[in-house]
Amino acid sequence: MLAPEGALNIHEKAWNAYPYCRTGECRLDWRLELGPRWTGCGQIGQAGDSAGLCVPPAFSRLGKGVGGGRFKLMNEYMKEDFLIKIETWHKPDLGTQENVHKLEPEAWKHVEAVYIDIADRSQVLSKDYKAEEDPAKFKSIKTGRGPLGPNWKQELVNQKDCPYMCAYKLVTVKFKWWGLQNKVENFIHKQERRLFTNFHRQLFCWLDKWVDLTMDDIRRMEEETKRQLDEVSGSAGDLGLSVR
Repeated sequence: MLAPEGALNIHEKAWNAYPYCRTGECRLDWRLELGPRWTGCGQIGQAGDSAGLCVPPAFSRLGKGVGGGRFKLMNEYMKEDFLIKIETWHKPDLGTQENVHKLEPEAWKHVEAVYIDIADRSQVLSKDYKAEEDPAKFKSIKTGRGPLGPNWKQELVNQKDCPYMCAYKLVTVKFKWWGLQNKVENFIHKQERRLFTNFHRQLFCWLDKWVDLTMDDIRRMEEETKRQLDEVSGSAGDLGLSVR
């Protein structure tokens, strides 16, 4: 594939907040292939240069808390004409709040709210489905949580001893390229929703693997992850979610 210098590189900056922390910046090779077209319910908000996507919060039994985070991708070649920005607020509720990100009224009216329910099988692509990662089938040995039935959110309200939270994500996409802008922006929004849905289903089903972790355990995992990323950085190969 022939491309101008810098066209296949992106810069990623991330700030993960509980309540807030900065994870730094990395440089990645980028390949975009266009093809056919979370315990929790999620809300995603999306906003693009031509349209907005706001995804409502994802409800989760993972724990209570309020935090925030930002994730930002930019391309060297397109510079300010290419942007993917994901902003997240975690709230101890069931996704009942409007405009958590405090957008101006003019911007908010262009935001599309998309609710993600991780227990809803119909929201998962058939090629992504795994029975062992289905919250409607999983039961935690350590906590007794799950499986999640069709009315799990209503049932959760009555369980005073069971913590929960909702992740409110605002996804902003900009791809200013004549003839491709709408197609690429819509494609990215769909892939982000797919990623959020699959990841938070996994997160709930992996509950017994992380529920006992201490902060020291998490820091060690972060260091190991950094080491592994440093090893594969710049190497060839497919990593992550396939978009074919």
